Amino acid sequence: KKWESYESYFFNMLEKYIIADFGYKTELKAILYTLINKIIKERMLSGESERNYRKIKNSILYIHENYTDVEMSIAKAAAASGLSEVHFRRLFKEVFKTSPLSYITQIRIKKAKELLVHTEYQVGEISGMVGIFDEVYFSKFFKKHTGKTPNEYRKEEI
Repeated sequence: KKWESYESYFFNMLEKYIIADFGYKTELKAILYTLINKIIKERMLSGESERNYRKIKNSILYIHENYTDVEMSIAKAAAASGLSEVHFRRLFKEVFKTSPLSYITQIRIKKAKELLVHTEYQVGEISGMVGIFDEVYFSKFFKKHTGKTPNEYRKEEI
């Protein structure tokens, strides 16, 4: 439910991605940065949270730019901000009230849902587009987090 308020941003990014006009990658990054800024502003509760956000900002950008990469890791995300993995996880949890892995999972599920509803890509193609390169694992992962298989979700949402 909390992601529904950000739906227009995701649809806008999806549209830019599908159309792929000249400069679309720059437009995608601009929309993404605007969305991240909106999320952060809405979730900031104190000056300390804002300071902690600044410390992990590069890591958050790394996650959003690399969640589709099989080589992405929490350690690499932490390194993007020059932090140890343990310190990064603690700051991330303080700022976002969730773990980095849960955050990445939310991103992947949301993107998969959009692709299932708004494209005709096969499930195997979508799994790779969200950083999960084993279609069987992706289907189990998707069902665990949504209660439906990717194909069930697509049929019900279209």
